[in-house]
Amino acid sequence: MPPSKNLKSLSAAAREWHARALATGKVAHTDEELLLQAAQQLSTAHAARAVITEEGETYTDRFGAPRLRPQIAIERNALNEFVRLRKALGLGTADAPDAWRARERLGRGAA
Repeated sequence: MPPSKNLKSLSAAAREWHARALATGKVAHTDEELLLQAAQQLSTAHAARAVITEEGETYTDRFGAPRLRPQIAIERNALNEFVRLRKALGLGTADAPDAWRARERLGRGAA
């Protein structure tokens, strides 16, 4: 599938990050698929965060007990994978979105 079709499914922030990462010149042609996978993980994290922001972090199950939304785990896993792929590509913290740079400075990692 052409890269442009894959990029259309990404969030705007993930497309921007992908373009900035390519522009650095640090990503080898052979690693462009890994870069796309990292951008897809970032996009997944953004989608999960949108649901969490809109609907809250918890819901009430059928027994009336509060439960964490599945999107919490989806966001955490996507961000961890994004960080792993970013490191594998040799892209440092300067290439990460602002929110994740702040979390890393605080020693909280990406999730």
